[in-house]
Amino acid sequence: GKAEYDDLLKMTATLIRSGKARIRVDVEIEQAESGSAVCRGWTEHAITNSEGRPIRPPQWLKELLAESG
Repeated sequence: GKAEYDDLLKMTATLIRSGKARIRVDVEIEQAESGSAVCRGWTEHAITNSEGRPIRPPQWLKELLAESG
């Protein structure tokens, strides 16, 4: 599918825990009216301390991930 200027789009982002110090965000964009898929993708994020070392997610993030399913 494709999107053009002024199209009304719907974006859905899903958080997924993908490791002890990582989360993945799956994203899907579609045309709002027709539901036709425009694109899909994902990003992966490392959780680190101030020195850049991997750490387990903080409690608030664990709660957010639990709420998202």
